[in-house]
Amino acid sequence: MPRGPPGCAGAALVSLDQAERRGGMLASERRPTMTDVARRARVSQATVSYIVNNVTKYSITDETRAAVERAIAELGYQPNAQARSLASGTSGVAVCVIPPVPLGEPVLRLLGALTVEFARRGLTMTVHFERSGDQSFRDMVRALKPQVVFSLFGSDPRAGMVDLGSSSLIDPGCALQVDHLVTMGHSQLAFIGSAEPELARQSGAREASVLHHAQARRLPPVRTAAMPTAPEEAAALVRDWSDAGVTGVCANNDEVALGLVRAIRDAGLSCPGDMSVVGYDASAVGAVSLPALTSIAWDADRAAPIVAALAVGEQPSVSPAEVLNVHLVERESVARR
Repeated sequence: MPRGPPGCAGAALVSLDQAERRGGMLASERRPTMTDVARRARVSQATVSYIVNNVTKYSITDETRAAVERAIAELGYQPNAQARSLASGTSGVAVCVIPPVPLGEPVLRLLGALTVEFARRGLTMTVHFERSGDQSFRDMVRALKPQVVFSLFGSDPRAGMVDLGSSSLIDPGCALQVDHLVTMGHSQLAFIGSAEPELARQSGAREASVLHHAQARRLPPVRTAAMPTAPEEAAALVRDWSDAGVTGVCANNDEVALGLVRAIRDAGLSCPGDMSVVGYDASAVGAVSLPALTSIAWDADRAAPIVAALAVGEQPSVSPAEVLNVHLVERESVARR
């Protein structure tokens, strides 16, 4: 196999034909251009450029915009990233900011699906892992000049970061948590949230969703708390809830739920015998815990389009329940009362 030039030890030279075939594109294929789109839509190339680059200073009718978007879809046109960068003064990059929190399998799947979804919009997505208190976010924005910056967990959107507005949504998965516990005979419920500041927004939204659904079902007031980091404090919380009659708990995520299961044991109680727990994310580790964790699963591939749409300023046409496709994964951590 031919080798690369000095300084590129181990790098193999690949012919253009091989590269195109590896990428699934035959050399004979030609990528559609903006001119092709204009011809198909029967408009000027300038009109196509205005629509593709989101130029707002010119008035374009809904009929014309629909014709161009239809032509783009039919031809499979992908905007040229370099050209868009020159037109907009940005890099054609979408940055997803990830704070220093544990990432479960569903979020990792979502990041992969988002990469594909942004590519369909002519953007290259990159992930920025930041550390609390550092200047990496500002340095990243200055260096990349991204077109879109958003966070899946943002509790404090900074200048230039898109607010996905997740805290204003009623989470359909939380309704499933409450419904399952009620179906199993539990009426006195609690919500255990995440202690990490970076997850405060997500945890707060899910807490509000649990409270909303419990009130709609006319249940007694739901007790709430963030998961204590000290084991003895977590066990004390469990004993307090048990003394107050709590028998079912909705957790912000599986990590918190598994911590609570440990705290129940530390308090001298059993799960699910004394206290039932429902997690969120249906992680692989929850499936092999003792007891195996009943949880809420969601579809990362179906969530990606709505997250990408919100990030670029589009208005999704479907509800969170339809997008997330949440469903209960029933295992062993909930007992009938």
